[in-house]
Amino acid sequence: MTTPRSTSLRTRSSRLLMLYAACALPFIVFGTSQAMQTNSNAPLDWVSPSFPPRAEYDKHVEQFGSGDIVIASWPSCTIDEPRLDDLLTKLRTHPAFQDSDGKSYFEQATCGRELVAQVMSGSAPLSRDVATERLRGTFVGPDGLQTCVVISFTRAALLHRERLVELIQSCINTVCEVSPDDLHLAGPVIDGLTVDQAGRRSLDRLAVPSAAIVLILACVCLRSWRAGLIVFGLSVFCQGATLALLHYCGESMNALLIVLPPLIQVLTVAGGVHLTNYYFDTTKALGVEHAAWEAVRIGWLPCLLSAGTTALGIGSLVTSGLTPVRSFGVYGSLGVVLSAGLLILLVPALWESWPMSSRRTLTNE
Repeated sequence: MTTPRSTSLRTRSSRLLMLYAACALPFIVFGTSQAMQTNSNAPLDWVSPSFPPRAEYDKHVEQFGSGDIVIASWPSCTIDEPRLDDLLTKLRTHPAFQDSDGKSYFEQATCGRELVAQVMSGSAPLSRDVATERLRGTFVGPDGLQTCVVISFTRAALLHRERLVELIQSCINTVCEVSPDDLHLAGPVIDGLTVDQAGRRSLDRLAVPSAAIVLILACVCLRSWRAGLIVFGLSVFCQGATLALLHYCGESMNALLIVLPPLIQVLTVAGGVHLTNYYFDTTKALGVEHAAWEAVRIGWLPCLLSAGTTALGIGSLVTSGLTPVRSFGVYGSLGVVLSAGLLILLVPALWESWPMSSRRTLTNE
């Protein structure tokens, strides 16, 4: 039997939960913004260092230097182009390519023109034709003239690769007077950066339409704009909490984690619709005053079972040998569990604070 004392306790508990959520909101917003700015994909790092081909590659890196390189070339990039000398000087000495301690972000920056000159002026000088022939197929093209610029990144530089690649492009455009359409870039650094940018573009392009569809479906399923908006708002809160968890755990976004926000949103809306339907059914039997917490008492077990099985399924991905898949398994399962907990706590608090006496149709609202 419900007493005035228990009703007052539920009201205070609801207000306290809402206060906790409001206090956590600034940290969630900050963590979300930081997580979305750290999209980083390095295909080479997706496999474990113990993976035989990766281990062999790491041995070669120890002997010959980093494989995190950018290769740049354009039609007029030949061994006879004197402006390549100025370009290399700028890449090696300009403060824009150095960290706060004045240390270069590049382990090495060179080109075919420089290497041909070194071979021709070494301890056993060779003619230009012989030097060019030795470098043909690597730093010199089949025609004996075309060459490229190779820039090797340090580990620290990979954290700023998007900015550095833009600076490299700008430097080449300025020093060598190359139009952006004529400049060609390749290499592992560009591969990872391209994945980053493609993922970000997809998220920017699809996030709003996806959210709009989820909102409309929530409203249609609940036959109430108000109920749909509350459930949708809670799903956005859970999305942010999951992304903030990524940031505060020191993880960065990657090609798979970028699909985590819409996954959490869809699962949270599904759980929210489930609990809200229990709420509407309970209002008919007990009235608005007692419906919110009674609905959770009835519906918490199905919600937890659903979330638990989903979390176990996603969590099984931690056995993968690929780092992005493993990360998705860890944070996907944590996000599902976190969202389920927030649902069970916040749904009754929300309906206790903003009750609805009945399920009204969309047209009536």
